[in-house]
Amino acid sequence: MKNTLQLTTTVKVRGDQIPNGVDVAELMGGMTFGESIEYTPIDFGLPSIPCYEWWVQPVYLINGHLLCRRDVILAAANKDGGAHVDSPDVNLDALNEGFWLTTKIAEDGEKVSAPVVNNHFRMLRRFADELLHSPDLLALAH
Repeated sequence: MKNTLQLTTTVKVRGDQIPNGVDVAELMGGMTFGESIEYTPIDFGLPSIPCYEWWVQPVYLINGHLLCRRDVILAAANKDGGAHVDSPDVNLDALNEGFWLTTKIAEDGEKVSAPVVNNHFRMLRRFADELLHSPDLLALAH
């Protein structure tokens, strides 16, 4: 079924479309900034691609290196309390670190900036949302 099952994708920019000199880029659409970084809810009817392509489709650029869904999911499984712990990977560890900053105005009027950490958690939620909106998976569930 990996070759025939179609899964919804929210990727808006292909990895080869990123301009030179960009070190960090979110490739999935619908990201919103506020107190935290989140994704807007997705609708049914978005494009679908075969399961294997979805698994290896680039979703993020960090330090000039493209990460696909497989990279993010396996990093979470192997580093965040999974069955075993792999050695650190600089690019995947960057998802845990805060490379986006939020700035708030404190009560005294001073601006306070803080990194937004654990970016992979919101990405994992987005992947799950893509699966829940995949017509082929919905058909299999019924």
